[in-house]
Amino acid sequence: MVAVPGYCPLMVPTPISAGVFAALLLLVAGCAQKKPQIYRWGIYQDLVYQQYLQPGMADPATQAAKLSEDIQRTEAEGKRIPPGVHAHLGYVYYSLGNTGLAMEQFDAERTLFPESSVFIDGILGRLEGKE
Repeated sequence: MVAVPGYCPLMVPTPISAGVFAALLLLVAGCAQKKPQIYRWGIYQDLVYQQYLQPGMADPATQAAKLSEDIQRTEAEGKRIPPGVHAHLGYVYYSLGNTGLAMEQFDAERTLFPESSVFIDGILGRLEGKE
């Protein structure tokens, strides 16, 4: 090994080498891939937000149409439907008087998310109590 005068491997970096290091670090960080989301949320969050922000503006028929279309798009893209979407759509169908479609959506929620069974049973119990 040849000795280089003035070189020490433990030297504190100079401002130039620190700048080069920072530039390389930013370059590498910029190349990092964004972690893909588990679910495709689509319009669900915006729809629920609008429902609470402006009650009456998101009527049940419009919600049912938009959520059904969004579910079909999510499935067509081969992505996962997030928790709560089928339960929400079931409630919307129920409010429209279509208990058959409502039960299909509640069952779909239970199938996709078995841990939601207690929640779905609670919804059904409260809905049946109103009849």
